[in-house]
Amino acid sequence: MGVAVILGALIGYTAGHILRKAQSKKTIDESSYVAYTLSLTFLTLGGIKLIGSDGILAVFVAGAFFSATSTEKERRDEKRVVEGSDRFFTIPIFTLLGLVLPWQEWGKLGLEGLMLALLILILHRTPILFSIKPLVPNLKNSLDVLFTGWFGPIGVAALYYVRLSMRQTGIEELWPVVSLVICMSVVLHGITATYFTKLYGKYNQDKSGNG
Repeated sequence: MGVAVILGALIGYTAGHILRKAQSKKTIDESSYVAYTLSLTFLTLGGIKLIGSDGILAVFVAGAFFSATSTEKERRDEKRVVEGSDRFFTIPIFTLLGLVLPWQEWGKLGLEGLMLALLILILHRTPILFSIKPLVPNLKNSLDVLFTGWFGPIGVAALYYVRLSMRQTGIEELWPVVSLVICMSVVLHGITATYFTKLYGKYNQDKSGNG
């Protein structure tokens, strides 16, 4: 884990400075950002996995340090790259997930399984955010915490970790539970995203107007 963090940080920081240098010399254009960030991702993931460390963690750390070297404009450009890449890779993954959903196993979980999945979605972030609220300036009130805590979708990373856990432990019962949580996250977060965002925005506008 330590190796993944250290190497991920070094790779991300170095890649960020190389990109800044290339931009200053005008040897790279915006259309190349996609290839550059994808190359950074696969280089980090593949390289760290080859030495037997946690590739997913290293990619996250590399991305964080890469972003730390960016200007605000560059972060907006990178955000567009991330959104495009996310759709390109995520949609096929969720299509495949839909093909292998364990419907019969879900039936065996019954109402208890649905309640478990719902409680995981509600509680997996919100209590932690309430506990660290005094340390996070952007979490100014309870509504900020509730909004941020709710919109923590469970998706592709959970698929990776459940397969890893099953391989390491041999507990096949993990798949029906985690797949149910993922699908419930997709449905509930998808349904509530627009409505809750509008309510949250309206609340902040009203608060600003009254302030």
